Amino acid sequence: MNTNFLKVMVLLGSLGMLSGCSNPPLIDAVDSGSVRAVEDLLHQGIDVNVFNRAGDSALALAIRHGHLEITALLLKREVDINAPGVLGTTPLMLAVSGPYPGIVKHMIDMGADVNAGDVNGNTALMLPPMTDEPEVIEILIAHGAEVNDFNRETIGPLMVASFMGHMKIAELLIAHGADVNIQAKDGQTSLMRAARQGKLDMIDLLLQHGADMDAKTVDGESAIDWAMEQNQLEAVDYLRKRGA
Repeated sequence: MNTNFLKVMVLLGSLGMLSGCSNPPLIDAVDSGSVRAVEDLLHQGIDVNVFNRAGDSALALAIRHGHLEITALLLKREVDINAPGVLGTTPLMLAVSGPYPGIVKHMIDMGADVNAGDVNGNTALMLPPMTDEPEVIEILIAHGAEVNDFNRETIGPLMVASFMGHMKIAELLIAHGADVNIQAKDGQTSLMRAARQGKLDMIDLLLQHGADMDAKTVDGESAIDWAMEQNQLEAVDYLRKRGA
């Protein structure tokens, strides 16, 4: 066996990663955050497209753990940047969740699919609205992310942003064509979600862009009903003044 490879094995062993573990050496090195071990393994020409027993690729692990130097090393190799995990989560989705804007842009430039969905139909664009990351939204949209793409429950980015009250993200999505009146399977809308949370600024924004106050869920409830159910009295009053 090559002496350099032996050195890597010794290093991995010193980090407690060889006993009782069947993961490939690269996975263990990435998981530990050992840049030195990863560099030595890559120098040996080891396969970069390996997975751990849970179905995560080496690249996915590096991003998930925030090992950005290791991520950069892997991206310099012929790594499959679109390789999904067991639940369909792609490395790009993990970078978006970081959030690591620089990595996101670099991966997209390398060919990462911005509209790939996981097993539930969630795409990378549905993640920034949950964490209030406008910069990542801008990168994704600039590279072709579909603002009106929805998951299996017909929940899209604007509905998430409306529920969370993330104004800058909602403004960005609407400016790039997000439909304020698309309804989920149960009939809920972005306005209903904002009303339920009592997000007055969000309610105003949605109404300014044509949100339908009279839209109904499959149970016959409107935005004002959702506000009343949650005792969001200011939202109820605001909607009434607007004609609900």
